[in-house]
Amino acid sequence: MFRTGVPLDQPVIATGRVITTANAITLIRLLSLPGFVYLSAVRHAWLISFVFLGVLVVLDTADGYVARRFNQATRLGAALDPFVDRLTIATIGITLALVGVIPAWIVVLILLRDVLLLALVATFARLGRPLPVKSIPVTRAGKLATMILLFSLPFLLLIHAGLPGSMVIHIAALVLTCAGIVIYYVALAQYAMVGITGRPPAPVDMG
Repeated sequence: MFRTGVPLDQPVIATGRVITTANAITLIRLLSLPGFVYLSAVRHAWLISFVFLGVLVVLDTADGYVARRFNQATRLGAALDPFVDRLTIATIGITLALVGVIPAWIVVLILLRDVLLLALVATFARLGRPLPVKSIPVTRAGKLATMILLFSLPFLLLIHAGLPGSMVIHIAALVLTCAGIVIYYVALAQYAMVGITGRPPAPVDMG
């Protein structure tokens, strides 16, 4: 799940390259976010928005696969991919709250996690244990939480689509979203341990 595209015993070496197919896919994901906001918040095209997000989730898997399978892992991709993941989750969450699909407290919890992470970085810096954001590895818990949220949040849109069983789907997606948020905070605790012990958790190789 975390190293798809490369054998487990094969190291993934990040290079200083900038222009790669994997990075291009990540950039497409970033530039596509306004399209989702328009489709859902302005057009209220719920099914199209759902499919649109589904494509973005597939692209999220694709950029990492391409990076590992075709030796395109880069330092830029390692920083850009998790940033786009977080921005995507925040954008989806805020948009869903604005259109009345989810309560605001879910968005607050999602955004608060990254605010706390930045506060954690600042705190350890003041204590003389710098923990630069760009050097924090993406943990397995962090990546799992991201995958869960990217999967579950789009299904919440279907409550407005009028499909059979949409309420059941909505409740299941809501439960899964809450589970993803819990794991999100588990990852935050792991990052805290980096500053306390000075030993980073097992990272996940990114595109």
